[in-house]
Amino acid sequence: MPASRPFPNALAALQPGAARLPLFERLARGGHGDALDAAGLRDSVGRELLRLLNGRSASGRSEGLSVPDYGIPDWTALYAANADDRQRLANGVARAVRAFEPRLQGPQAEVLLHPAGLRLLLVRLSGRLQMGGAGMAVCYAITLGSDGARLVACEAER
Repeated sequence: MPASRPFPNALAALQPGAARLPLFERLARGGHGDALDAAGLRDSVGRELLRLLNGRSASGRSEGLSVPDYGIPDWTALYAANADDRQRLANGVARAVRAFEPRLQGPQAEVLLHPAGLRLLLVRLSGRLQMGGAGMAVCYAITLGSDGARLVACEAER
């Protein structure tokens, strides 16, 4: 007699067009509900992006990032008005997202001067989220300042 599995395959139980909730978010919910709709997936990825952009990686490595490399390169010594420094930061953001947030596929980062001044930067991060068999283009706008990263907008692109 084949051994029965104590838990059904949770992925098979997801509704079409739903995405699986990450482990730590499932634990925070007390194990209640593990499927996300499109808006829930965008929000979940946005929360993880804020965690990632609020972390600082001391490593200068560009490949093979692992847990000690979590975060983005320390950007406080960069000059916001310098386009090369902003591009360096954008490359570091995209690299960190590729390594630590696999739900956002093909991440593209652009770092812009914030209209409020040189003490803030605006990170425009775009990519695709997979929902079931379909992809959804998204764009996150995140401010970076001395008080950390803040999500200011999240849009599904058409």
